[in-house]
Amino acid sequence: MKTISDWNDLKEYGIQFLTGERCGYSMRILCDLNEDGKKLIESFFCMKVDENNWNNTVNGKPAVASVMIPYDLFKQLATYCLFHVGNYAMVIYSGGSAVTGITRKEWGEHGHLWENMTRKSNFCYKEDPSICRNGLNVHQMSGR
Repeated sequence: MKTISDWNDLKEYGIQFLTGERCGYSMRILCDLNEDGKKLIESFFCMKVDENNWNNTVNGKPAVASVMIPYDLFKQLATYCLFHVGNYAMVIYSGGSAVTGITRKEWGEHGHLWENMTRKSNFCYKEDPSICRNGLNVHQMSGR
């Protein structure tokens, strides 16, 4: 089980928050990315990130880019980190900004505990991993 509860927890995924002061509308947070974070953000948004960075390192690796991320996307980005990088089977939104990832093994061993939690919370889950490639579902007829 893994919980991501704030922007600091995204550092291990290569995303280092810097400041909210950079956004002229106070709606986005400036983040530095190392190579892992850059790949993750590119996959999350399905777009290319320019390689301009503010600082030197993120989580001990060289920073390669900086991006502005809307505050409102935190839960979705944290969920994506757990599914895409952490390979968790289910993510539970337990209130506030925290999201908790649960593996298939943990669900099998303690499913009765999670069932009570999911009745009181919103959650999402990842279908059979064989139908998802790089965060995108694979079309079953074409294989694309």
